[in-house]
Amino acid sequence: MSGSRSIAKLHKGATERSLVATGTSGNRLRRLAIPTLVVALITGTTGVAGTASAAPAGSPGSGAGYFTAGSDQKVTLTDGADRRPGGNRAATPKAAVDATGSGMYVVELAEDPLTTYAGGVSGLARTRPAAGNRLDVTSAPSQAYRRHLDAQRAAVAAAAGVTVNAVYTNAFNGFSAKLTAQQATTLRADKRVRAVTASRALGTPTPPPTA
Repeated sequence: MSGSRSIAKLHKGATERSLVATGTSGNRLRRLAIPTLVVALITGTTGVAGTASAAPAGSPGSGAGYFTAGSDQKVTLTDGADRRPGGNRAATPKAAVDATGSGMYVVELAEDPLTTYAGGVSGLARTRPAAGNRLDVTSAPSQAYRRHLDAQRAAVAAAAGVTVNAVYTNAFNGFSAKLTAQQATTLRADKRVRAVTASRALGTPTPPPTA
């Protein structure tokens, strides 16, 4: 009888340890799943979410959201949703690059954007906001650092013979441009460039007719 109780106790202890291990493993998997999902959403769409700001005709657009690639297409740095007020989910993304490798690309530059720049460039103060605060794009440090990013972007684009289509400096430091395959290769070899990614054009779906 004593032996049976001992076996039962050991079995119970093993079961409890198994449950604890399973629970811990499950929590770990859940913890891993969340950042993995976030990374998948971001890397699958070439950038970060945000809103677009208007720009004068003939000049590059500016913002961290999307830019117009044509009258009926948008290249997005969001999760793929139509960012117009009241817009529907965007259509299935299609590659904005043709078989030769030419087309629209998003180029991420190596230096930090305003939201994450913590200092380090001589003469340029930190622009990264303190915890709980918003980025002040009108502050003197932000304006100075933005000018620095503008100069760096212009130098990178000029070196590759690229005409910039839209620029991003707040949450993402980079630009979009129509590139040839050779220009994309040249930019990828530039140490001032972090990544060159083919854009995906999203057709804006037509809302269903109302009765």
